[in-house]
Amino acid sequence: LTADPIFWRSLSVTAYYTLLSVPASMLFAFFLAVLLNNKIPGLGIFRTLFYIPSIVPIIATSVIWLWMYNPDFGLFNSVLRVFGIPKMQWIFAEGSVVPSLVFMSIWGVGPMMIIFLAGLQDVPKELYEAANIGIPITYLKFSREFESEADYLGVQYMYRSGYDPQAFISFFEKIQALEKRKPGLVSKAFSDHPQTPDRIGHSQEEIARILPARDEYTVTTSEFDEIKARLARIENKRRLTDSKDGKKPSLRRASTGTDDDPNKSGDDRPTLHRREDQN
Repeated sequence: LTADPIFWRSLSVTAYYTLLSVPASMLFAFFLAVLLNNKIPGLGIFRTLFYIPSIVPIIATSVIWLWMYNPDFGLFNSVLRVFGIPKMQWIFAEGSVVPSLVFMSIWGVGPMMIIFLAGLQDVPKELYEAANIGIPITYLKFSREFESEADYLGVQYMYRSGYDPQAFISFFEKIQALEKRKPGLVSKAFSDHPQTPDRIGHSQEEIARILPARDEYTVTTSEFDEIKARLARIENKRRLTDSKDGKKPSLRRASTGTDDDPNKSGDDRPTLHRREDQN
């Protein structure tokens, strides 16, 4: 058997076909599985269309591919003719028969695609999130689905706590105004998020649909006032320790703590203070 040259020729052709067909089929099946693992409209239709070729009878499949590979009136040569490319012999030529058969084998990757798809759907979401560890913040991608859920929960938490959920909308409007006044101030890591007007409109629809208006809302609480006063003191302290332009007056925000000094007003209007000369 080893003395027969046809044996070695057959062995080399088989190895050539295997080295091309197996990796190409696996890569294409994995590529389809990744695409079909996303939530897109008509997902079930696409999965069915990509799986149908694998259940078509082999006789029908052979007839279809013989017609497409026909050198005179086949589909592939008709397409080449439109672009002015000379026709090819495909499976009827020795040099192109193996690549043509490899391309034909990709037709039936449906079962392999299902196996990859089942594996991808079984991967916990924590692993996908962990895969982003170590990536710079400017390259992080945030899921729009998670963002919508966060907006939805934020509106409900505010409503259940007694606050007006419209304040949630005011927050995004302030961000939008800040971005217009100082472009680029918002981190680029959030550039792939939905646009602010879209989030505002979506939140307003949720408020109108599931949160009935109340006669009264909570305006503020003692805990909120304490935190606000603490932040104001921290901000004033940071500005006082700033050594730049020490001789110029600085604008400070008065804290709203519970001090007993009668000379202090209870509001949080900004006051002007002149720093002492640093000589």
